[in-house]
Amino acid sequence: MNRNEQDQHERWQEAAARAERDASSTRDPQVDAYRLLLRALRQPPPAMLPPDFARSVLQRWQAREESAGIEMALMRFLACALTLVGVFTALPAIAAAIATSLHWLSRQPLPASLLLVAAFGMVAVALVDRLWQPLPQLR
Repeated sequence: MNRNEQDQHERWQEAAARAERDASSTRDPQVDAYRLLLRALRQPPPAMLPPDFARSVLQRWQAREESAGIEMALMRFLACALTLVGVFTALPAIAAAIATSLHWLSRQPLPASLLLVAAFGMVAVALVDRLWQPLPQLR
């Protein structure tokens, strides 16, 4: 908000306070909007929160959390499936790049099956590490 707009809003607020104090009418919708705001601010809050408000919010949150279990399992499954599809789609290019790099380092060609097993193992370990959650402790 630039300075001109801020000055305009201050003038509307002052005009609304003056019109509210004098109980006079205005024809400016902006001033009337500020008058409504002044009236709302002068009123006490409509109602107090019930004494068990926090408990009811907690119960609703726990119910929502429990109902989201299937959705989270499905999301994990889909994330694993998309990761595997992505890895197997990019695997030939990755294997070629790794083979070229390792061949340059060792001056001996590496079998593609060794690279495939190594890549699959790294992906499997990463997925298990990412998605593993221990079972809850029973008391």
